[in-house]
Amino acid sequence: MNPDYFKYSYATYKDLHYTTTKEPNFESPELFFRETILEKLDALKERIEDWASVNGYDKLDNSDERKSNETGELIWRRTDWEYVDDTYGLMINDESFYPGKECFKKLNVMWKKYK
Repeated sequence: MNPDYFKYSYATYKDLHYTTTKEPNFESPELFFRETILEKLDALKERIEDWASVNGYDKLDNSDERKSNETGELIWRRTDWEYVDDTYGLMINDESFYPGKECFKKLNVMWKKYK
């Protein structure tokens, strides 16, 4: 999603006697959008860790797998936690990287899966 399409509004707090507007501490909507994604990725990592500590780390699903053509044996795998961690690392290290539509769909499925 292009961050230019993302708009945020100021939070307004109403009291009996006055109204206060809290302005965001981000310089631009793009930084706010990026920070929101990073917070949600971190929350998903913690959610997967909590689920795995209860149900067992060996029961984590694989986001990607590679199997041998001859034997059908699993050669390489990346767990869901590793996928989320890799996406988080890419966003931290590369300021121009934003997850695509398919990545967001995968992350939404993971969020529902690891309750």
